[in-house]
Amino acid sequence: MWSGVVSGGKRRRQYYFLFLGLILVLGLGFLLFVLSINFQKRPEHLANYQKDEFYQNFFSRKNPQAEACIGGLIVPHHLFAASLIEKAFALTQSKRVKQVIVIGPNHGEQGHGLIITSLATWKTNFGFLKPAQNSIRQLTKDGLVLVEEAPFQTEHSIYNLLPYIKLSFPNAKVVPLILKARTNQKMAEYLAQRLLEISDQETIVIASLDFSHFQTPLVAAQHDQKSIKVISGFQFEEIYSLDVDSPPTLYAFLKYLQLKKETQFNLLENTNSGFLVHRPEIKETTSYITGYFRCAKN
Repeated sequence: MWSGVVSGGKRRRQYYFLFLGLILVLGLGFLLFVLSINFQKRPEHLANYQKDEFYQNFFSRKNPQAEACIGGLIVPHHLFAASLIEKAFALTQSKRVKQVIVIGPNHGEQGHGLIITSLATWKTNFGFLKPAQNSIRQLTKDGLVLVEEAPFQTEHSIYNLLPYIKLSFPNAKVVPLILKARTNQKMAEYLAQRLLEISDQETIVIASLDFSHFQTPLVAAQHDQKSIKVISGFQFEEIYSLDVDSPPTLYAFLKYLQLKKETQFNLLENTNSGFLVHRPEIKETTSYITGYFRCAKN
């Protein structure tokens, strides 16, 4: 009788230790799974398609009298207008800026979302530009903005500007956003409100925009005068009728600035590819507007 009791107790202890061992193995497996997710290699995109020499003129434009605080900037992403881009960034360069939000068109209409962002680190000619992960996660929490990496591999409205951003704002992280053409006014306005939530006095928002397309230089200049008037006057009802490659980008950008009370537009330059090469007879051009909005006074 006693041997049966002892044998039963021994068996129970065996089952108990077997159960503990199973729990331990499952727990260790789960821990390894979580660690593999957290420590896997982060996505990385390239923004170093030009040789270092391409940016040599920018180094010569270092501006000791740069604006103390600029909240918003409009620059082209067409590198034919590199001289305009250089002048604009030379004016805005600052170690104060810790976060750069750059918004541009999704030229290829790629990806599933209408508004897309990236959590990738960007490799520029001048070092790595890291994503502002906390801000990006806050933007994506309600599904308006989606994280999709593939479209950014070919989207020049973003990667063409990142070397300038790395040089001008060496202490900053980036929030890249690309908008499809069918992003409507309501969505653009909601995006502006969300951008306001993640911004502070150490944030600059950049609208990466080319303006008139496929026009003669003279017609492009006329169209640009309307665009400048709409930008200066925050005429939201006119934005989607402008000759610009991404009306949703311009709408979200200006609405954000209006919400932040940074509404004084300072025009830097306006020209087009025909005028840049002194060929006013060219049939089709791309036009460029650069300008900035100073930070609101506290």
